[in-house]
Amino acid sequence: MKISEGDYIKVNIVDTRYYGVLFKYGKQEGLIHVSELSNDFVFSITSILAPGDKAVVKVLKIERNGFIRASLKQVPEDKYSVTKAPIDEIIDTGPDRLLEKLPTWIESALKEMDKYE
Repeated sequence: MKISEGDYIKVNIVDTRYYGVLFKYGKQEGLIHVSELSNDFVFSITSILAPGDKAVVKVLKIERNGFIRASLKQVPEDKYSVTKAPIDEIIDTGPDRLLEKLPTWIESALKEMDKYE
């Protein structure tokens, strides 16, 4: 579907960074800059949007390469929609969980530190 600047689209949040939120809309990718998340000061980006969430955003600009720059705070109340991801989608329950790797990582780090004593 062709989108234009000023359109409201429903996107899937894929990642958060200190500077904003990265999302996908179909095959296109985009960014909501931290300044476009809220009219209030943003203490924690993930308290507003986190990976797995879905949100309606306003398209501010579409770059030549198709990258979308968007805003959450400019979405009017009647179109505003943020769907939080269920907790089981956020927590990875596969075999590569961080907690399973943590003891091995700590052991490796301690062995590295012993080299410098």
